[in-house]
Amino acid sequence: AHDFFNQTLGPNPYEQLTTTLKADAFSGLASVFDDSGDLSGAEELYGEAIRLRDSPWLHYNLARTLRRNRKLEESIREITKAVDAEPGNFTYVLAQAEVLFEAEFLNKAFDAYKLAAELKPEETYPRFMLAYTAGRLRLGQTAFNEYNKLLAGNLDPEVRGAIYKGMGNIYHDQGDYTQALAAYREGTAHIPKDANLFYNIARTYFMMNRLDEAHAAIRKSIELDSRSTESFTMLGAYYFKKGLMKEAYQAFEEAVRLNPENLEAYFNRDVVRKYQ
Repeated sequence: AHDFFNQTLGPNPYEQLTTTLKADAFSGLASVFDDSGDLSGAEELYGEAIRLRDSPWLHYNLARTLRRNRKLEESIREITKAVDAEPGNFTYVLAQAEVLFEAEFLNKAFDAYKLAAELKPEETYPRFMLAYTAGRLRLGQTAFNEYNKLLAGNLDPEVRGAIYKGMGNIYHDQGDYTQALAAYREGTAHIPKDANLFYNIARTYFMMNRLDEAHAAIRKSIELDSRSTESFTMLGAYYFKKGLMKEAYQAFEEAVRLNPENLEAYFNRDVVRKYQ
């Protein structure tokens, strides 16, 4: 594919290519670069294509590459150009919502997910993300309303479990730990191998000072995901509360090993060292 597009863009016998065909060739070559991981090269080639043919589709593709290259604000600018050109295009609007969410522009992401949900109300994903973003924005009632609308439909177990997890997170943030536990437990009935759900259960028990139940849940979380630095950090906190300093140190040490940037585990490990 790389050779073909290069030949197409080269000299004879392709000198008479139309501007549109040249733009398509640059775009095709850019997609090859993107797929092979050369994101900077892909950015440059999409830029060449756009200079020849200012197309919403090309802005969308460039936005995707920029997002993959972690240039989120540039990606937002490009996808917004595509949405402005075709405001009723579900694909563009959803892509805009995704990169806005990733860049933590949550209010704008909420509006974009809402538009995507209106454009295709039969699609579950934008409605779920609308509810999840509302939860992140502390719009609890709005989030619950959207989650409950989804629960009334026919959903895959993974989606239903994710909804209960999202509802549990809202209850937890509101300090309603009993309701949070009920939601998380309901979630485990649908996604029983979700390590993060059991971590959330442990975190909630911890807040309720029900330490032994927290320990059982965190052990289950580690059983499902033995590389979770957060779970080992919480395990260390449990042992510290129990006065088991050797075990606490080992748990914090494992958390640091799994993620050397886990500052909480670093600090707690050094505190525990003083008690040993």
